[in-house]
Amino acid sequence: MVGGYAGCNLYLTGNWLVCLEGDGEFANIDGKKDYFNTGTPADSYQIDINWRASVRGRLGYVWGNVLLYGTAGLAIAGIEHEYFQNFPATFQTLDSTRTGWTAGVGIDISLTKHLVGRIEYRHSDFGKITNVPTIYASGFAQHHDMNEDVIRLGLSYKFDN
Repeated sequence: MVGGYAGCNLYLTGNWLVCLEGDGEFANIDGKKDYFNTGTPADSYQIDINWRASVRGRLGYVWGNVLLYGTAGLAIAGIEHEYFQNFPATFQTLDSTRTGWTAGVGIDISLTKHLVGRIEYRHSDFGKITNVPTIYASGFAQHHDMNEDVIRLGLSYKFDN
């Protein structure tokens, strides 16, 4: 994955900080399942997450040059489902844009006056998807529970005095 993020911080009373932040990423996340009981080659299913984005709020506590925070908000992803049937050889792709929620925790560390390093864990849930590929027998449906857990590393430039 590669992407970027931007946001704005507002200091509250004491060492508390609130932030609105957005991010976008190009992703190449995929998974594959082969169904070997269907013959050789096996029927298969593959899922690809091609991109994703989020808009989130953050609430954190500043301790010296370290910000400890929690974050939560809206998540969006471009997801591609690929189905392959071995006999007769047939292929079908179903694309969807899914919305859901994301939440996590992180640490920002001021490396210099303007350079900030980040490590963040987030869980995203895009809900349940039911696909009915037309290449299979009538009435066949695939049910998928779409969620992910990701650790992100980041580097940002802070535009303040």
